[in-house]
Amino acid sequence: MWNYRSETTDPPFALTVSALAARKDRYFRSLLEEDSQAGVKSGQRGHFGLVLAVDRAGQGESLVAAGADIVVKSLGDLALAPIN
Repeated sequence: MWNYRSETTDPPFALTVSALAARKDRYFRSLLEEDSQAGVKSGQRGHFGLVLAVDRAGQGESLVAAGADIVVKSLGDLALAPIN
C-alpha cells in the first residue's frame, strides 16, 4: 500500500495521481483519506470513489464543504467490511 504524508496544507496531488497510475488503479474505485481541506478538494477534483476526511482539528464542517464524502474524528471510528 502506498502512503504519503504532506507536511504542508497543499498536498502534492500530482504525486497521488502518479502513484495510483503506477499501481494501475482506477480513481473512481479508490479511497482517499485526507485531513486537510486542500487534500479533500484534490480528491474531489481527481474523481476518487470516496473521499474520507479525518477531522483532527475540529474542522468537520469545512471538510464537508470542501467535498468530503465522510468525516470521522479518528480512523478507529470506522467499521469496514469486505466488498464482494
